[in-house]
Amino acid sequence: DTTVIEKGSKNQMELEPEPEQGICLDNFEPANHLTPQEWNMRLLLSTQHKRTTSHNGTQTGDGDTGDLEEKDRSDAIIIDARNVYESRIGHFAVDGVPTLLTNTRKYSSISTVLNASIPHIAGKDVYMYCTGGVRCERASVYVQALAQSDRWPNDLPKPKQVYQLQGGIQKYLETYGTMETPSLKIGEGGGDEIVLDPKSSVSDNSTTPCLYKGKNFVFDPRRYDPKVGQPGTPAGKCTLCACPHDDYDNGYAPCENKETRCCRCRVLVLVCYGCRDTVRVWGETNEDRDKTECNEGRDDPSPGIPLFVKDKPELFCGPEGKECIDDGNKVDHFEIIHY
Repeated sequence: DTTVIEKGSKNQMELEPEPEQGICLDNFEPANHLTPQEWNMRLLLSTQHKRTTSHNGTQTGDGDTGDLEEKDRSDAIIIDARNVYESRIGHFAVDGVPTLLTNTRKYSSISTVLNASIPHIAGKDVYMYCTGGVRCERASVYVQALAQSDRWPNDLPKPKQVYQLQGGIQKYLETYGTMETPSLKIGEGGGDEIVLDPKSSVSDNSTTPCLYKGKNFVFDPRRYDPKVGQPGTPAGKCTLCACPHDDYDNGYAPCENKETRCCRCRVLVLVCYGCRDTVRVWGETNEDRDKTECNEGRDDPSPGIPLFVKDKPELFCGPEGKECIDDGNKVDHFEIIHY
């Protein structure tokens, strides 16, 4: 799949430090719930009704301008109401319908991101989802209240409709997902590599495609639900080399506490097996020798890779792992993905 990512920019909108101040939510109800079947039907219909807009000098998220004569514009947008470490390993990927990844570190920051996203949701049908549907109850109320508030620019149209996925990703994958089956890795020191069993579909909806790509992050010892979305290339990628990767634990069970985290803010970071040996992550001490899955038992350092953790550069959660971007939960880190 060809994926185009627009980065958010805090310069798109003037933001106030307390985004919900002055916006009354009491007069609004949670958005209409769509069953997984209704969700699929409406989104697939949206892909057939894309509108093509000719324009020049389109502003991108980093403030640069492009010179595009034609660009597909959908009448719909999907909003992922989860945190960055959740959406990194899985999200909805619908041809022709952009997905907005809020990339928050905590749920309370989502209203700030929604404020900054007004130009992207104006005049569109808004489809919101989260893990089980709880977070969208509040977030969908905020979108509706925001559209009717003084913060909504007069020159931009209101969202046409706001919907939320009933039961969230969990219910959706129960309907359209595929069960993973573990198989033992060979030659990498043990651990389980998860592979798809093409015969293990969990639903009879074989004629309707699964629109979710990747894994569903869960807040329990499993780390993610064994029912996954579209088979094929992982939704996530290594922070360092950008190769496909979606395993925070790098082959270990989550209970072993071998996950890869930013050295400053401790958020989960995706680093592939090949790159994991080259950096020091949160929780590793300067005296530790390499004990990663790909390198356990190594007596001599591999070419270019220090043997002792203390000699390795620290890993952070920002681009290429070089800096932590958690300061202030910056809104300019949201992304809009086009498939």
